[in-house]
Amino acid sequence: MRFDRILTTSLWKQMAWICVVLLLTGVVSMGLMFLSGDAWRTCCEQRGVSPWLLPLYLLIDTNAFSNLYLTKGSEPIDGWLMFVSSLTYLIGLLIFNGIIISVLSNYIDLRRQNYRDGTSRYKISGHYVIMGYDDILPSVVNHIFRLDGEARILVLSAVESEVIRERLRKSVRRELFDRIIVNYGHRIARDYYPDIYLEKAKEIYVIGKRTLPDHDATNVACVENIFDYLSGFAGPPLPQRVTCVFEDLETFAAFKLADIFEKAKQLGINFSPYNFYVGWAKQVFVARRYNSSLNGTCYTYPSVYGNGIGYKDPRQVHLVFVGITNFAAAFAMEAAQFLHFPNGTGKNPRKTRISFIDPQADTRMEQFRTRNRHLFEVQSCMYSDLTGDKEHARVIPPSVFKGKDADFLDIEFEFIKGNAYSPMVQALFNTWAADPQQQLSLFLTQDNQRDNFCMGMNMPDTVYEREVPIFVRQDNADTFVTELREAHTSNGEASEVFHRLNPNGEIETLHRRQRYANIYPFGMNSTAFFSDRTVFMRAQLVNHLYNT
Repeated sequence: MRFDRILTTSLWKQMAWICVVLLLTGVVSMGLMFLSGDAWRTCCEQRGVSPWLLPLYLLIDTNAFSNLYLTKGSEPIDGWLMFVSSLTYLIGLLIFNGIIISVLSNYIDLRRQNYRDGTSRYKISGHYVIMGYDDILPSVVNHIFRLDGEARILVLSAVESEVIRERLRKSVRRELFDRIIVNYGHRIARDYYPDIYLEKAKEIYVIGKRTLPDHDATNVACVENIFDYLSGFAGPPLPQRVTCVFEDLETFAAFKLADIFEKAKQLGINFSPYNFYVGWAKQVFVARRYNSSLNGTCYTYPSVYGNGIGYKDPRQVHLVFVGITNFAAAFAMEAAQFLHFPNGTGKNPRKTRISFIDPQADTRMEQFRTRNRHLFEVQSCMYSDLTGDKEHARVIPPSVFKGKDADFLDIEFEFIKGNAYSPMVQALFNTWAADPQQQLSLFLTQDNQRDNFCMGMNMPDTVYEREVPIFVRQDNADTFVTELREAHTSNGEASEVFHRLNPNGEIETLHRRQRYANIYPFGMNSTAFFSDRTVFMRAQLVNHLYNT
């Protein structure tokens, strides 16, 4: 077994084994030469060859035998010497020359296989380390290259290295792909940390596999191991930042609001929690842009509050989420933090309304209210059941504050139980879109991207006529939605003619932007990672000023 390991490990061990065998064989050949008599010494003197090198000469050089004994005009030699020399020559010819070629080819094959398997190790510093593999990996890689065009990135994952490389080839430009190293290893196993030179990395991203149920717990354990490992290095500079991806909104909120990793402070490392859904909410509402996976073009999202809401503006900003999912919850709470307008208070407040539509709205409403219990301690919410023949609506009061102490916020929530394709819900869409005092936006946030797309294509005509923005959640690529919108838009002015009956029963001809000119994709894994470091650093600065 040890012999097999030597043959499949490093080149210097294989060459060392060859040298040992060569030395032993040379000693045996020298002994046979001495036993053969003195004729070999005479032969060496005639040809100017050292007697001590003759056995090695015969072993290594494939032309040695012919040069010594078969040269034209050379004197006949002793038969025993001829036998010993021939034996030595054959050993060298059949074993050593063949072994050296095999070792070299085996080493080349081994290096190639190690690279494919991700077991090759390279000394590197000033690099970016990504630990774990997930569908958002390409977006993290592209994010790093946007920050640092000369970056070198090392990916550590237990997923097959070729699978990761193939995934990255689809999303990363060819000239940048050569700056990516993929290594095999487990992110919570500290034995792999020295191989990827964590202590010399510029930044570390812990992403894991978000679909696994223990994703967040494993990532926390990984971050703990990273800080424990880095605490053993006092001299060299440590990574500036460790970014950890959390799947659950509750876990993300806990790590966003508390300094759980004390060692990060002691080491002078910035710890940044990241959540996929909150990241996308910031892209849609704050950055208002996405990079298309089709051609890399950066597209702009429309504002959910139009050109702005003034003090006497009669309009009400209204966000409608179809499907109460993690996307809907993250988007709604992000919107509730910044959609505050001057007309939201006073005698006739036009509060920002956030509506959820879901067949299981009754149970998911309770989960949402529990997640945000302090909000609903002071704020009531509306609940409607549209699953029967008639609408059943009620107001759920705040859980703690009553009377004048309650409902002072300029945000209101509405939960509607019903199927988005049902006539009653479709009538709601139509009513909301037709209301000139509503600044409406529709978010299709169901788990199934096909359902989102089909619903986005089959909204009531009023939604398209009033050019209501429709945000369609997609998993991997925005290609079809982006191409469809581009096909229905020409410099923002493309229009189509349509006819309808007016209230007087007359047919009127109208113009509108084409049907699908206002659909926008979001939630794609390939363009997911969005990190607003300016906001994060501003928050750190404010926190530092308060503490010091």
